[in-house]
Amino acid sequence: MVVVADTSPINYFVLIGQIDLLMQLHKRILIPLGVLAELEHPRAPNLVREWIVSSPKWLEVRSPKSNLILAQLDLGESEAIGLDEADQAGLVNFDDAVDQLRKTSFRVSQAVLLEISRRRSG
Repeated sequence: MVVVADTSPINYFVLIGQIDLLMQLHKRILIPLGVLAELEHPRAPNLVREWIVSSPKWLEVRSPKSNLILAQLDLGESEAIGLDEADQAGLVNFDDAVDQLRKTSFRVSQAVLLEISRRRSG
């Protein structure tokens, strides 16, 4: 499956040492030039900037074909759903990953975490 990624999932998966989860789940990740610029930005964490310089072949940078702006899910929800998907595939323990994320600047509401827990259990 091919997936288009935003900056935050890549940033936080690199910071918690779980970036390979994206490849394991989706095999091929596309990012737009704007995401590349954010990952290379001087204010991005050093670990992220180092990773993007030698990024793996499964990460492809593409230019958008149009300037159409689509409505998005809340960023925290998108990231949390990505973590939930990895948990369901048996690639990561969701609770452990959330604990690791809390040690970074990652923010997600308790309501989102409760909704994900509800979906995981039922």
